[in-house]
Amino acid sequence: MKAYDGYYGGRPTLDELVLRVIPDETVLLQELRSGGIEFMERVPREAVADLQSNPEYQVALVDNVGCSFISFNVTHPVLSDKAVRQAIGYSLDMATFIDAVLLGLALPATGLYPPYTWMYEPDVKTYTYDPAMAE
Repeated sequence: MKAYDGYYGGRPTLDELVLRVIPDETVLLQELRSGGIEFMERVPREAVADLQSNPEYQVALVDNVGCSFISFNVTHPVLSDKAVRQAIGYSLDMATFIDAVLLGLALPATGLYPPYTWMYEPDVKTYTYDPAMAE
C-alpha cells in the first residue's frame, strides 16, 4: 500500500506499507532479526525472552482469548467415573505447566473465557494440584 496524498484526513505518516504472509515461524523470526520485516504478531514463546532482552525490539504482550483445555470422553468406561476425572484434575500442576511449557506466558483457566473478558465466571470450582488427593 502506498500513501495517498489526497486523503481527506491528511497524508499518512508512512510512505508505504507492505504486508507479507510468512507462515513459517522460523523464517518469520529470521526475517525480523535480519531486518526483512519490522513487525510481527504471534512471536513463538521460545523467542519472547530473547527479543525482550534486545533493545532493538519492542515486545508487547497482549491479552489473547485463546484457551487450551482437556475434554473427557465420558462414554469411555474409565473416564465415565467422576472420581477418575477428579483425580486427573488434582494431578495437574498447572502452575508448573504454565511456567515450564508456556514459559510463564499464560494464565490458568477456570473455564473457556479468560479473566479479562465479560464472559468470565470467577466462581467456578477449580482443582488445586494435590497428588495425595489425586491418588
